[in-house]
Amino acid sequence: MPVVADFLNRMRDALPSLVREDRSDEAQAISRVLELRRLAASASSRVQLELESIEELFSFASAGGGPTNDSDVIRAICATLEFSRREGRHEQIKLEVKLPGGDWRLPLGWARNEVQRHGGARREFFMIPVVDAFAGLLSGCFNERSEESIDSVITFNYDDSLEQGLRRLGKSYDYENAFAPAEGVVCIAKLHGSVNWARKPKGFEAVEDYDSVCEAGGVPLLIPPTSNKDLGPALASVWANATQMLSTATRVIIIGYSAPSTDSHFKYLLAAGLQNNISLRQLYVVDPAVEGVQQRLEGILASSFASSRQFIPLHTGLAGLLASRADSGNMANIGRAATVYLPELA
Repeated sequence: MPVVADFLNRMRDALPSLVREDRSDEAQAISRVLELRRLAASASSRVQLELESIEELFSFASAGGGPTNDSDVIRAICATLEFSRREGRHEQIKLEVKLPGGDWRLPLGWARNEVQRHGGARREFFMIPVVDAFAGLLSGCFNERSEESIDSVITFNYDDSLEQGLRRLGKSYDYENAFAPAEGVVCIAKLHGSVNWARKPKGFEAVEDYDSVCEAGGVPLLIPPTSNKDLGPALASVWANATQMLSTATRVIIIGYSAPSTDSHFKYLLAAGLQNNISLRQLYVVDPAVEGVQQRLEGILASSFASSRQFIPLHTGLAGLLASRADSGNMANIGRAATVYLPELA
């Protein structure tokens, strides 16, 4: 998926494709967002604005600075994410997999890469999407774990890449039952909404994907990235789920979140979720630029906790995390000692 810093360029790339496919509502929404970018240029001559930042651009719009509304912004974001999913380069990883028996089929997008034999042992390696590797490790597909383990994800992302990875692996997930999760089900709390959540008068209905929302004539439930996010009642249960997840977590692992100083919601979510947590062992931060994230988190966390051995920064990205050895690498450190070896990126 496109990173926020590059999002407007991906939006520009998506527009010709939407026009060719006669997706007029989405094309018009993106056109209005790009017109907003043009209008914002005149404002930036007097007020400092980072015009390629979608948060600043949409904050400018929400203050009455342009012709867009929330529906335009949401359609433009979803159309860009869908375009990037279909057209983008999907990073892959080389993974040794011990295939289960029975009728388990190789997921779509996986390819055998290598077979090694050592004595009587046979080792099979596959090239698989990084998101599938992440989904597999998260859901327990590739791990030795206790039956009591509960897997939960709290995310600000709008896209449904993780859900697609879980479906390819035949794993179930749930958006609503963090208080009483079914065995083996991954609980997901999407704090700013999702491309596959159809907005309803009193909340949302989760459907298979973004196209399913569009085919029903709906608009996804998303909270646009602005400086003044109005979470509204529709997401109240989602935030309650996230708080419950944090309150019972033994390990909290923050991956790819920059912890901006402007995001007060994150600070209060941590406070609400961890206030009564008596089980927390460690809080990990995983980021290639972990020093900056660590510094910002130290401004949020209590000084006694931030300086303790429970707070552990890991200087790597998601792919680097997955590419570590099961017995000595980062995956073992965060309680996900895999039964497989994840040796290298493609």
